[in-house]
Amino acid sequence: MDIQPDNTLQNSTPQKISVGATLRAARERAGLSLTDVAGHLKFAPRQIEALEADDFINLPEMPFVRGFIRNYAKLLQIDSAPLLVALPGAPTKTVDALLVMRSKNVPLPGVYAARKYNIVWLAGGLVVALVLAIFVWLSNGTSAVPRTNIVRLSLPASAIPVTQATTVAASSKTKVIPVVASAVPANLGPMIHMVFEEDAWVEVMDKDGVMLMAQLNLAGSERQVGGINPPFTVKIGNADKVQLFYKGRQVDLTPHNRAGVARLTLE
Repeated sequence: MDIQPDNTLQNSTPQKISVGATLRAARERAGLSLTDVAGHLKFAPRQIEALEADDFINLPEMPFVRGFIRNYAKLLQIDSAPLLVALPGAPTKTVDALLVMRSKNVPLPGVYAARKYNIVWLAGGLVVALVLAIFVWLSNGTSAVPRTNIVRLSLPASAIPVTQATTVAASSKTKVIPVVASAVPANLGPMIHMVFEEDAWVEVMDKDGVMLMAQLNLAGSERQVGGINPPFTVKIGNADKVQLFYKGRQVDLTPHNRAGVARLTLE
């Protein structure tokens, strides 16, 4: 009796699936054409053909492709997790965290927020230095410490550009001199305004390499981002469905659009 070799172990190694072939097979089982899918997902038929052919070179950046695959798999009612794992290159946690912002709709912190936190840390450091100085003074044998009164003054709104409490220290024999902290400049520089007819990924970076915006924006929403360090480098996915305004004027994205992604610099 001939004994056939057991190929079970040899064939047990999992094979990496083809993302495009899997989506194409599921689409054909569902009886949908490329035109049907394009109408549901609001993507160009050439982009769907490129995805089904695993032609990632002619598609936008990988974060955009991952969102594309999720929506396509949802339309076909299949699990998107194995398809995302099979994509070339491992996805980073930073990109996944930014994609979560699609549901929360939270903009990234800008230059103004960073300066605000720096002012808070500087004020805290000055308070600690003052306490240490008083402690050293008392430790050196100074017995008489002038008694001071803490007076809170209510100044007119025009005198304080930024709303805040003003505290002054005065001796019982000296004049009360108000101390007003300098205000943070309200001018955030030229503004970029975007209107989204469909979902679109946007990145905005200033000349120092500071990322002012990096998120997936929902259809029907609008976004504004400003900075004090132009020129700004802008990258827009699904650019055919985005209107861009800079300094109050609309910018034509057609000359900068390549395969649905527009890259340009705003002076």
